[in-house]
Amino acid sequence: MRSYRPVWDSENEKKALKAVERLKDEAKLARAAKEARNWYVRKAAVKKLTDINVLTDIAKNGENHSVSMMAIEILSKQTLVQRVYADIAINSKHSDVRMDATKKLIDQSLAQKVYADIAKNGEDWLTRKLATNELTVVNIVADIAKNDESWDVRMTAVKKMASQSALADIAKNAKYGNSHTYAVLKLTDQNALADVAKNGKYNYARQTAIEALIDQNVLIDIAENDADEDIRKAAVGRLKTIDRYMPSEFARKGTDNVQVDPYRFVEIAKRDEHADVRKIAVEMLTDRYLLFDIAVNSVFTDACIKAIEMLTDQNLLFEIAKNSIHGEVCMKAAEKLTNQTLAQEVYIDIVKSDKYWKDRKEAIGKLTNQDILLEVAKNDEYSNIRIAAVKKMTDQCLLLEVVKSIEYSDVHCVAVEKLTDQNVLAEIAKNSEDSNSDVRMIAAGKLNDQTLAQEVYADIAKRDSYLEIRLEAVRKLTVQDILADIAKNDKNCCVCMEAVEMLTDPNALADVAKNAKYRNARLEAAKKFIKNGKTRRVKYE
Repeated sequence: MRSYRPVWDSENEKKALKAVERLKDEAKLARAAKEARNWYVRKAAVKKLTDINVLTDIAKNGENHSVSMMAIEILSKQTLVQRVYADIAINSKHSDVRMDATKKLIDQSLAQKVYADIAKNGEDWLTRKLATNELTVVNIVADIAKNDESWDVRMTAVKKMASQSALADIAKNAKYGNSHTYAVLKLTDQNALADVAKNGKYNYARQTAIEALIDQNVLIDIAENDADEDIRKAAVGRLKTIDRYMPSEFARKGTDNVQVDPYRFVEIAKRDEHADVRKIAVEMLTDRYLLFDIAVNSVFTDACIKAIEMLTDQNLLFEIAKNSIHGEVCMKAAEKLTNQTLAQEVYIDIVKSDKYWKDRKEAIGKLTNQDILLEVAKNDEYSNIRIAAVKKMTDQCLLLEVVKSIEYSDVHCVAVEKLTDQNVLAEIAKNSEDSNSDVRMIAAGKLNDQTLAQEVYADIAKRDSYLEIRLEAVRKLTVQDILADIAKNDKNCCVCMEAVEMLTDPNALADVAKNAKYRNARLEAAKKFIKNGKTRRVKYE
Protein backbone atom coordinates (compact mmCIF):
# COMPACT_ATOMS: atom_id res chain seq x y z
CA MET A 1 0.00 0.00 0.00
CA ARG A 2 1.43 3.42 -1.01
CA SER A 3 2.21 5.82 1.91
CA TYR A 4 0.53 9.27 1.99
CA ARG A 5 2.41 12.14 0.35
CA PRO A 6 1.52 15.88 0.47
CA VAL A 7 -0.16 17.43 -2.55
CA TRP A 8 2.91 19.58 -3.22
CA ASP A 9 4.80 16.29 -3.83
CA SER A 10 2.36 15.20 -6.48
CA GLU A 11 3.69 13.94 -9.82
CA ASN A 12 1.28 16.40 -11.41
CA GLU A 13 3.38 19.55 -11.61
CA LYS A 14 0.47 22.00 -11.94
CA LYS A 15 -1.31 20.43 -9.02
CA ALA A 16 1.85 20.52 -6.88
CA LEU A 17 2.58 24.19 -7.77
CA LYS A 18 -0.96 25.23 -6.84
CA ALA A 19 -0.53 23.45 -3.50
CA VAL A 20 2.66 25.44 -2.81
CA GLU A 21 0.88 28.69 -3.68
CA ARG A 22 -1.63 27.92 -0.98
CA LEU A 23 1.03 27.23 1.69
CA LYS A 24 1.69 29.95 4.31
CA ASP A 25 3.27 27.99 7.12
CA GLU A 26 7.05 28.51 7.08
CA ALA A 27 7.79 24.96 8.28
CA LYS A 28 5.67 23.38 5.53
CA LEU A 29 7.25 25.63 2.91
CA ALA A 30 10.71 24.60 4.16
CA ARG A 31 9.78 20.92 3.83
CA ALA A 32 8.43 21.43 0.30
CA ALA A 33 11.60 23.35 -0.64
CA LYS A 34 13.75 20.45 0.53
CA GLU A 35 11.67 17.38 -0.28
CA ALA A 36 9.43 18.00 -3.32
CA ARG A 37 10.21 15.60 -6.13
CA ASN A 38 9.79 18.36 -8.72
CA TRP A 39 12.58 20.99 -8.80
CA TYR A 40 10.18 23.67 -10.05
CA VAL A 41 7.98 22.99 -7.05
CA ARG A 42 11.00 23.30 -4.77
CA LYS A 43 11.94 26.64 -6.33
CA ALA A 44 8.38 27.90 -5.93
CA ALA A 45 8.53 27.01 -2.24
CA VAL A 46 11.93 28.72 -1.83
CA LYS A 47 10.52 31.95 -3.33
CA LYS A 48 7.96 32.09 -0.51
CA LEU A 49 10.43 31.46 2.31
CA THR A 50 11.50 34.28 4.63
CA ASP A 51 13.34 32.33 7.34
CA ILE A 52 17.04 33.14 6.86
CA ASN A 53 18.19 29.99 8.63
CA VAL A 54 16.14 27.76 6.33
CA LEU A 55 17.27 29.65 3.22
CA THR A 56 20.91 29.39 4.35
CA ASP A 57 20.54 25.63 4.88
CA ILE A 58 19.08 25.16 1.39
CA ALA A 59 21.79 27.35 -0.11
CA LYS A 60 24.49 25.29 1.58
CA ASN A 61 23.02 21.82 1.42
CA GLY A 62 20.42 21.79 -1.35
CA GLU A 63 20.46 18.83 -3.75
CA ASN A 64 19.67 20.94 -6.81
CA HIS A 65 21.98 23.72 -7.93
CA SER A 66 19.25 25.96 -9.32
CA VAL A 67 17.27 25.65 -6.09
CA SER A 68 20.37 26.52 -4.02
CA MET A 69 21.13 29.52 -6.25
CA MET A 70 17.60 30.81 -5.87
CA ALA A 71 17.96 30.59 -2.08
CA ILE A 72 21.23 32.54 -2.32
CA GLU A 73 19.55 35.21 -4.48
CA ILE A 74 16.67 35.58 -2.01
CA LEU A 75 19.13 35.77 0.89
CA SER A 76 21.00 38.56 -0.87
CA LYS A 77 17.82 40.55 -1.39
CA GLN A 78 16.56 39.89 2.16
CA THR A 79 19.86 40.89 3.74
CA LEU A 80 19.75 44.17 1.82
CA VAL A 81 16.14 44.75 2.88
CA GLN A 82 16.99 44.00 6.52
CA ARG A 83 19.79 46.53 6.38
CA VAL A 84 17.34 49.13 5.08
CA TYR A 85 14.82 48.22 7.79
CA ALA A 86 17.54 48.42 10.44
CA ASP A 87 18.68 51.83 9.21
CA ILE A 88 15.11 53.19 9.25
CA ALA A 89 14.37 51.64 12.64
CA ILE A 90 17.46 53.21 14.18
CA ASN A 91 17.62 56.59 12.45
CA SER A 92 14.14 57.70 11.39
CA LYS A 93 12.90 60.89 13.01
CA HIS A 94 9.38 59.52 13.38
CA SER A 95 8.55 56.97 16.04
CA ASP A 96 5.66 55.43 14.11
CA VAL A 97 7.91 54.87 11.05
CA ARG A 98 10.56 53.33 13.30
CA MET A 99 7.90 51.00 14.76
CA ASP A 100 6.81 49.77 11.32
CA ALA A 101 10.41 49.14 10.27
CA THR A 102 11.28 47.39 13.55
CA LYS A 103 8.38 44.96 13.18
CA LYS A 104 9.96 43.74 9.93
CA LEU A 105 13.38 43.13 11.47
CA ILE A 106 14.50 39.54 11.74
CA ASP A 107 17.24 40.40 14.25
CA GLN A 108 15.19 40.40 17.45
CA SER A 109 18.09 41.61 19.58
CA LEU A 110 18.26 44.78 17.48
CA ALA A 111 14.45 44.99 17.46
CA GLN A 112 14.34 44.97 21.27
CA LYS A 113 16.90 47.76 21.44
CA VAL A 114 14.83 49.88 19.05
CA TYR A 115 11.59 49.13 20.92
CA ALA A 116 13.31 50.15 24.16
CA ASP A 117 14.48 53.43 22.65
CA ILE A 118 11.03 54.23 21.25
CA ALA A 119 9.30 53.22 24.50
CA LYS A 120 11.53 55.57 26.49
CA ASN A 121 11.96 58.46 24.08
CA GLY A 122 9.00 58.35 21.64
CA GLU A 123 7.33 61.68 21.08
CA ASP A 124 3.76 60.53 21.68
CA TRP A 125 2.26 58.22 24.29
CA LEU A 126 0.52 55.92 21.81
CA THR A 127 3.75 54.99 20.03
CA ARG A 128 5.49 54.49 23.37
CA LYS A 129 2.63 52.23 24.43
CA LEU A 130 2.90 50.14 21.25
CA ALA A 131 6.67 49.85 21.67
CA THR A 132 6.31 48.88 25.32
CA ASN A 133 3.89 46.15 24.34
CA GLU A 134 6.62 44.60 22.13
CA LEU A 135 9.31 44.67 24.82
CA THR A 136 10.48 41.49 26.54
CA VAL A 137 13.41 42.85 28.60
CA VAL A 138 12.12 42.91 32.18
CA ASN A 139 14.28 45.68 33.62
CA ILE A 140 13.42 48.06 30.77
CA VAL A 141 9.71 47.32 31.10
CA ALA A 142 9.98 47.91 34.86
CA ASP A 143 11.72 51.26 34.32
CA ILE A 144 8.93 52.38 31.99
CA ALA A 145 6.29 51.19 34.47
CA LYS A 146 7.86 53.33 37.17
CA ASN A 147 8.70 56.49 35.28
CA ASP A 148 6.72 57.07 32.07
CA GLU A 149 4.48 60.10 32.35
CA SER A 150 1.59 58.45 30.50
CA TRP A 151 -0.95 56.39 32.46
CA ASP A 152 -1.58 54.10 29.48
CA VAL A 153 2.10 53.43 28.88
CA ARG A 154 2.71 52.62 32.54
CA MET A 155 -0.29 50.30 32.69
CA THR A 156 0.88 48.50 29.54
CA ALA A 157 4.28 47.98 31.11
CA VAL A 158 2.88 46.67 34.40
CA LYS A 159 0.54 44.27 32.57
CA LYS A 160 3.52 42.69 30.80
CA MET A 161 5.32 41.97 34.06
CA ALA A 162 5.18 38.73 36.00
CA SER A 163 8.33 38.92 38.15
CA GLN A 164 7.21 39.31 41.78
CA SER A 165 10.41 41.10 42.82
CA ALA A 166 10.15 43.54 39.90
CA LEU A 167 6.48 44.19 40.65
CA ALA A 168 7.35 44.76 44.32
CA ASP A 169 10.00 47.28 43.29
CA ILE A 170 7.44 49.16 41.18
CA ALA A 171 4.91 49.04 44.01
CA LYS A 172 7.46 50.60 46.37
CA ASN A 173 9.19 53.09 44.11
CA ALA A 174 7.00 54.01 41.12
CA LYS A 175 6.86 57.72 40.45
CA TYR A 176 3.13 57.74 39.73
CA GLY A 177 0.26 56.43 41.85
CA ASN A 178 -1.62 54.11 39.51
CA SER A 179 1.55 52.20 38.60
CA HIS A 180 2.38 51.14 42.14
CA THR A 181 -1.24 50.33 42.93
CA TYR A 182 -1.70 48.14 39.85
CA ALA A 183 1.63 46.46 40.53
CA VAL A 184 0.45 45.54 44.05
CA LEU A 185 -2.73 44.03 42.60
CA LYS A 186 -0.55 41.67 40.52
CA LEU A 187 1.46 40.54 43.53
CA THR A 188 0.73 37.09 44.95
CA ASP A 189 3.93 36.33 46.85
CA GLN A 190 3.46 36.98 50.58
CA ASN A 191 7.09 38.05 51.08
CA ALA A 192 6.80 40.59 48.27
CA LEU A 193 3.51 41.87 49.69
CA ALA A 194 5.08 42.17 53.14
CA ASP A 195 8.00 44.12 51.67
CA VAL A 196 5.63 46.60 50.00
CA ALA A 197 3.43 46.88 53.11
CA LYS A 198 6.41 47.72 55.31
CA ASN A 199 8.67 49.69 52.99
CA GLY A 200 6.55 51.26 50.25
CA LYS A 201 6.59 55.02 49.76
CA TYR A 202 2.89 55.39 49.05
CA ASN A 203 0.12 54.75 51.54
CA TYR A 204 -2.47 53.50 49.08
CA ALA A 205 -0.10 50.89 47.68
CA ARG A 206 0.89 49.85 51.20
CA GLN A 207 -2.74 49.55 52.27
CA THR A 208 -3.53 47.52 49.15
CA ALA A 209 -0.65 45.18 49.99
CA ILE A 210 -1.89 44.83 53.57
CA GLU A 211 -5.34 43.83 52.29
CA ALA A 212 -3.71 40.90 50.47
CA LEU A 213 -1.52 39.74 53.38
CA ILE A 214 -2.48 36.70 55.45
CA ASP A 215 0.70 36.47 57.55
CA GLN A 216 -0.58 37.67 60.93
CA ASN A 217 2.90 38.08 62.41
CA VAL A 218 3.77 40.56 59.67
CA LEU A 219 0.48 42.38 60.19
CA ILE A 220 0.82 42.69 63.96
CA ASP A 221 4.39 43.94 63.53
CA ILE A 222 3.09 46.69 61.22
CA ALA A 223 0.24 47.46 63.62
CA GLU A 224 2.66 47.85 66.52
CA ASN A 225 5.52 49.71 64.90
CA ASP A 226 4.60 51.59 61.75
CA ALA A 227 4.87 55.37 62.03
CA ASP A 228 1.80 56.04 59.89
CA GLU A 229 -1.52 55.80 61.73
CA ASP A 230 -3.49 54.92 58.57
CA ILE A 231 -1.16 51.99 57.91
CA ARG A 232 -1.50 50.78 61.50
CA LYS A 233 -5.26 51.02 61.16
CA ALA A 234 -5.19 49.02 57.92
CA ALA A 235 -3.04 46.34 59.57
CA VAL A 236 -5.30 45.82 62.60
CA GLY A 237 -8.32 45.95 60.30
CA ARG A 238 -6.84 43.18 58.19
CA LEU A 239 -6.13 41.15 61.32
CA LYS A 240 -9.77 41.55 62.31
CA THR A 241 -10.90 40.37 58.88
CA ILE A 242 -8.66 37.31 59.06
CA ASP A 243 -9.84 36.53 62.58
CA ARG A 244 -13.54 36.88 61.76
CA TYR A 245 -13.90 35.62 58.22
CA MET A 246 -10.91 33.55 57.13
CA PRO A 247 -10.42 30.61 59.57
CA SER A 248 -12.57 28.38 57.36
CA GLU A 249 -10.51 29.43 54.34
CA PHE A 250 -7.28 28.38 56.09
CA ALA A 251 -8.86 25.08 57.01
CA ARG A 252 -10.03 24.47 53.45
CA LYS A 253 -6.53 25.08 52.10
CA GLY A 254 -4.94 23.00 54.82
CA THR A 255 -2.75 25.85 56.03
CA ASP A 256 -2.16 27.08 59.58
CA ASN A 257 -3.94 30.17 60.85
CA VAL A 258 -1.28 31.38 63.29
CA GLN A 259 -2.91 33.24 66.17
CA VAL A 260 -1.38 36.49 67.40
CA ASP A 261 -0.58 36.81 71.11
CA PRO A 262 -3.59 38.78 72.47
CA TYR A 263 -1.34 40.77 74.82
CA ARG A 264 0.03 42.52 71.74
CA PHE A 265 -3.47 43.83 71.01
CA VAL A 266 -3.72 44.97 74.64
CA GLU A 267 -0.56 47.05 74.23
CA ILE A 268 -1.83 48.58 71.01
CA ALA A 269 -5.14 49.45 72.68
CA LYS A 270 -3.28 51.10 75.56
CA ARG A 271 -0.70 53.15 73.73
CA ASP A 272 -1.57 53.70 70.04
CA GLU A 273 -2.28 57.36 69.29
CA HIS A 274 -4.96 56.65 66.67
CA ALA A 275 -8.47 56.10 68.05
CA ASP A 276 -9.55 53.78 65.22
CA VAL A 277 -6.48 51.59 65.72
CA ARG A 278 -7.20 51.33 69.45
CA LYS A 279 -10.85 50.51 68.78
CA ILE A 280 -10.08 47.64 66.41
CA ALA A 281 -7.39 46.31 68.76
CA VAL A 282 -9.94 46.13 71.58
CA GLU A 283 -12.43 44.40 69.27
CA MET A 284 -9.87 41.65 68.63
CA LEU A 285 -10.04 40.62 72.30
CA THR A 286 -12.49 38.26 73.97
CA ASP A 287 -10.78 37.59 77.33
CA ARG A 288 -12.63 39.60 80.01
CA TYR A 289 -9.53 40.15 82.15
CA LEU A 290 -7.61 41.61 79.22
CA LEU A 291 -10.55 43.90 78.52
CA PHE A 292 -10.60 44.84 82.21
CA ASP A 293 -6.87 45.65 82.03
CA ILE A 294 -7.50 48.08 79.16
CA ALA A 295 -10.53 49.66 80.81
CA VAL A 296 -8.62 50.38 84.01
CA ASN A 297 -5.15 51.19 82.72
CA SER A 298 -5.42 52.79 79.28
CA VAL A 299 -4.84 56.53 79.22
CA PHE A 300 -7.25 56.79 76.28
CA THR A 301 -10.89 56.98 77.35
CA ASP A 302 -12.18 55.71 73.99
CA ALA A 303 -10.27 52.44 74.42
CA CYS A 304 -11.54 52.12 77.99
CA ILE A 305 -15.14 52.70 76.91
CA LYS A 306 -14.85 50.23 74.02
CA ALA A 307 -13.56 47.60 76.45
CA ILE A 308 -16.47 48.33 78.81
CA GLU A 309 -18.94 47.90 75.94
CA MET A 310 -17.58 44.38 75.44
CA LEU A 311 -17.74 43.45 79.13
CA THR A 312 -20.72 41.91 80.92
CA ASP A 313 -19.07 40.73 84.17
CA GLN A 314 -20.76 42.83 86.87
CA ASN A 315 -17.92 42.53 89.39
CA LEU A 316 -15.36 43.73 86.87
CA LEU A 317 -17.63 46.57 85.76
CA PHE A 318 -18.05 47.73 89.36
CA GLU A 319 -14.26 47.63 89.89
CA ILE A 320 -13.79 49.77 86.78
CA ALA A 321 -16.49 52.19 87.89
CA LYS A 322 -14.84 52.62 91.30
CA ASN A 323 -11.19 52.70 90.26
CA SER A 324 -10.83 54.30 86.83
CA ILE A 325 -9.08 57.66 86.78
CA HIS A 326 -11.50 58.87 84.11
CA GLY A 327 -14.92 60.07 85.21
CA GLU A 328 -16.36 59.33 81.77
CA VAL A 329 -15.16 55.74 82.02
CA CYS A 330 -16.63 55.37 85.51
CA MET A 331 -19.94 56.62 84.15
CA LYS A 332 -20.00 54.12 81.28
CA ALA A 333 -19.18 51.24 83.61
CA ALA A 334 -21.86 52.33 86.11
CA GLU A 335 -24.46 52.53 83.33
CA LYS A 336 -23.89 48.84 82.62
CA LEU A 337 -24.41 47.84 86.24
CA THR A 338 -27.66 46.04 86.93
CA ASN A 339 -27.44 46.84 90.66
CA GLN A 340 -28.65 50.44 90.80
CA THR A 341 -27.54 50.90 94.41
CA LEU A 342 -23.95 50.29 93.33
CA ALA A 343 -24.44 52.52 90.32
CA GLN A 344 -25.66 55.37 92.55
CA GLU A 345 -22.52 54.98 94.71
CA VAL A 346 -20.42 55.52 91.63
CA TYR A 347 -22.41 58.58 90.54
CA ILE A 348 -22.03 60.10 94.00
CA ASP A 349 -18.25 59.56 93.94
CA ILE A 350 -18.03 61.26 90.54
CA VAL A 351 -20.16 64.21 91.61
CA LYS A 352 -18.12 64.75 94.78
CA SER A 353 -14.60 64.15 93.56
CA ASP A 354 -14.22 64.28 89.77
CA LYS A 355 -12.16 67.29 88.70
CA TYR A 356 -13.91 67.72 85.35
CA TRP A 357 -17.21 69.60 85.50
CA LYS A 358 -18.59 67.80 82.42
CA ASP A 359 -18.22 64.44 84.18
CA ARG A 360 -19.86 65.82 87.31
CA LYS A 361 -22.74 67.24 85.31
CA GLU A 362 -23.32 63.92 83.54
CA ALA A 363 -23.29 62.07 86.86
CA ILE A 364 -25.81 64.54 88.31
CA GLY A 365 -28.13 63.55 85.47
CA LYS A 366 -28.08 59.99 86.87
CA LEU A 367 -28.35 60.87 90.58
CA THR A 368 -31.52 60.32 92.57
CA ASN A 369 -30.22 61.11 96.10
CA GLN A 370 -31.84 64.43 97.03
CA ASP A 371 -29.44 65.25 99.87
CA ILE A 372 -26.42 64.86 97.63
CA LEU A 373 -28.08 67.04 95.02
CA LEU A 374 -28.67 69.72 97.67
CA GLU A 375 -25.02 69.49 98.73
CA VAL A 376 -23.90 70.01 95.12
CA ALA A 377 -26.30 72.93 94.70
CA LYS A 378 -24.76 74.56 97.77
CA ASN A 379 -21.09 73.87 97.21
CA ASP A 380 -20.07 73.29 93.59
CA GLU A 381 -17.93 76.07 92.18
CA TYR A 382 -19.57 75.99 88.74
CA SER A 383 -22.94 77.64 88.16
CA ASN A 384 -24.04 75.15 85.49
CA ILE A 385 -23.38 72.25 87.90
CA ARG A 386 -25.36 73.90 90.70
CA ILE A 387 -28.26 74.56 88.34
CA ALA A 388 -28.16 70.97 87.01
CA ALA A 389 -28.36 69.67 90.57
CA VAL A 390 -31.39 71.84 91.41
CA LYS A 391 -33.14 70.73 88.21
CA LYS A 392 -32.85 67.11 89.40
CA MET A 393 -34.36 67.91 92.80
CA THR A 394 -37.98 67.04 93.53
CA ASP A 395 -38.19 67.38 97.35
CA GLN A 396 -40.19 70.55 98.06
CA CYS A 397 -38.58 71.18 101.46
CA LEU A 398 -35.09 70.92 100.02
CA LEU A 399 -36.04 73.21 97.16
CA LEU A 400 -37.23 75.79 99.68
CA GLU A 401 -33.92 75.40 101.50
CA VAL A 402 -32.14 76.16 98.23
CA VAL A 403 -34.04 79.43 97.97
CA LYS A 404 -33.57 80.40 101.61
CA SER A 405 -30.09 79.28 102.51
CA ILE A 406 -27.89 79.10 99.40
CA GLU A 407 -25.98 82.26 98.63
CA TYR A 408 -25.83 81.62 94.87
CA SER A 409 -28.78 83.47 93.30
CA ASP A 410 -28.42 81.52 90.01
CA VAL A 411 -30.08 78.49 91.61
CA HIS A 412 -32.92 80.38 93.30
CA CYS A 413 -34.98 80.90 90.16
CA VAL A 414 -34.51 77.28 89.09
CA ALA A 415 -35.61 76.08 92.52
CA VAL A 416 -38.74 78.26 92.53
CA GLU A 417 -39.66 76.96 89.07
CA LYS A 418 -39.63 73.46 90.57
CA LEU A 419 -41.82 74.40 93.57
CA THR A 420 -45.52 73.55 93.60
CA ASP A 421 -46.52 74.15 97.25
CA GLN A 422 -48.71 77.28 97.26
CA ASN A 423 -47.88 78.24 100.83
CA VAL A 424 -44.17 78.07 100.11
CA LEU A 425 -44.60 80.03 96.88
CA ALA A 426 -46.67 82.66 98.73
CA GLU A 427 -44.00 82.97 101.41
CA ILE A 428 -41.30 83.52 98.79
CA ALA A 429 -43.43 85.96 96.78
CA LYS A 430 -44.20 88.10 99.85
CA ASN A 431 -40.66 88.08 101.21
CA SER A 432 -39.42 91.41 99.91
CA GLU A 433 -36.46 91.51 102.28
CA ASP A 434 -34.67 88.22 101.63
CA SER A 435 -35.75 87.23 98.10
CA ASN A 436 -34.59 88.97 94.95
CA SER A 437 -37.22 90.31 92.57
CA ASP A 438 -36.61 87.69 89.86
CA VAL A 439 -37.41 84.96 92.36
CA ARG A 440 -40.50 86.79 93.64
CA MET A 441 -41.73 87.30 90.08
CA ILE A 442 -41.44 83.59 89.30
CA ALA A 443 -43.14 82.67 92.57
CA ALA A 444 -45.99 85.10 91.91
CA GLY A 445 -46.47 83.67 88.44
CA LYS A 446 -47.03 80.21 89.94
CA LEU A 447 -49.58 81.39 92.53
CA ASN A 448 -53.19 80.37 92.29
CA ASP A 449 -54.09 83.39 94.49
CA GLN A 450 -54.14 86.11 91.85
CA THR A 451 -54.90 88.85 94.38
CA LEU A 452 -51.66 88.10 96.18
CA ALA A 453 -49.84 87.81 92.86
CA GLN A 454 -51.04 91.30 91.86
CA GLU A 455 -49.87 92.70 95.21
CA VAL A 456 -46.42 91.20 94.61
CA TYR A 457 -46.21 92.60 91.08
CA ALA A 458 -47.30 96.04 92.37
CA ASP A 459 -44.70 96.00 95.13
CA ILE A 460 -41.93 95.07 92.68
CA ALA A 461 -43.11 97.59 90.10
CA LYS A 462 -43.00 100.40 92.67
CA ARG A 463 -39.97 99.50 94.76
CA ASP A 464 -37.42 97.48 92.77
CA SER A 465 -34.15 99.17 91.87
CA TYR A 466 -33.84 97.60 88.40
CA LEU A 467 -35.84 99.23 85.60
CA GLU A 468 -36.25 96.05 83.53
CA ILE A 469 -37.66 94.16 86.52
CA ARG A 470 -40.08 97.00 87.26
CA LEU A 471 -41.25 97.11 83.64
CA GLU A 472 -41.78 93.35 83.60
CA ALA A 473 -43.81 93.60 86.83
CA VAL A 474 -46.00 96.35 85.33
CA ARG A 475 -46.73 94.12 82.34
CA LYS A 476 -48.02 91.45 84.73
CA LEU A 477 -50.44 93.85 86.44
CA THR A 478 -54.15 93.84 85.63
CA VAL A 479 -55.62 95.82 88.56
CA GLN A 480 -56.56 99.17 87.03
CA ASP A 481 -56.33 101.26 90.22
CA ILE A 482 -52.77 100.07 90.87
CA LEU A 483 -51.78 100.73 87.26
CA ALA A 484 -53.35 104.21 87.40
CA ASP A 485 -51.46 105.00 90.62
CA ILE A 486 -48.14 103.95 89.01
CA ALA A 487 -48.96 105.87 85.80
CA LYS A 488 -49.66 109.06 87.78
CA ASN A 489 -47.02 108.97 90.45
CA ASP A 490 -43.98 106.82 89.55
CA LYS A 491 -40.72 108.70 89.47
CA ASN A 492 -39.60 106.99 86.23
CA CYS A 493 -41.31 108.12 83.02
CA CYS A 494 -40.73 104.74 81.30
CA VAL A 495 -42.55 102.94 84.08
CA CYS A 496 -45.41 105.46 83.90
CA MET A 497 -45.74 104.97 80.13
CA GLU A 498 -45.72 101.17 80.51
CA ALA A 499 -48.51 101.44 83.09
CA VAL A 500 -50.57 103.61 80.69
CA GLU A 501 -50.04 100.96 78.00
CA MET A 502 -51.58 98.35 80.32
CA LEU A 503 -54.61 100.49 81.27
CA THR A 504 -58.01 99.68 79.76
CA ASP A 505 -60.53 101.29 82.17
CA PRO A 506 -61.86 104.65 80.81
CA ASN A 507 -62.17 106.23 84.22
CA ALA A 508 -58.63 105.28 85.12
CA LEU A 509 -57.40 106.64 81.77
CA ALA A 510 -59.29 109.90 82.36
CA ASP A 511 -57.77 110.19 85.83
CA VAL A 512 -54.24 109.66 84.44
CA ALA A 513 -54.90 112.06 81.55
CA LYS A 514 -55.74 114.78 84.12
CA ASN A 515 -53.37 114.06 86.96
CA ALA A 516 -50.26 112.18 85.77
CA LYS A 517 -46.90 113.64 86.76
CA TYR A 518 -45.42 113.35 83.27
CA ARG A 519 -46.97 115.13 80.26
CA ASN A 520 -46.18 112.16 77.94
CA ALA A 521 -48.18 109.89 80.24
CA ARG A 522 -51.11 112.32 80.23
CA LEU A 523 -51.07 112.58 76.43
CA GLU A 524 -50.88 108.80 75.94
CA ALA A 525 -53.73 108.26 78.41
CA ALA A 526 -55.84 110.86 76.58
CA LYS A 527 -55.21 109.18 73.22
CA LYS A 528 -56.29 105.82 74.60
CA PHE A 529 -59.34 107.44 76.26
CA ILE A 530 -60.45 109.03 72.96
CA LYS A 531 -59.76 105.84 71.02
CA ASN A 532 -62.05 103.96 73.40
CA GLY A 533 -64.94 106.23 72.32
CA LYS A 534 -65.09 108.76 75.18
CA THR A 535 -65.51 112.32 73.94
CA ARG A 536 -65.71 114.51 77.03
CA ARG A 537 -63.12 117.24 77.12
CA VAL A 538 -60.01 116.76 79.18
CA LYS A 539 -58.12 119.83 80.33
CA TYR A 540 -54.35 119.39 80.10
CA GLU A 541 -52.12 121.23 82.45
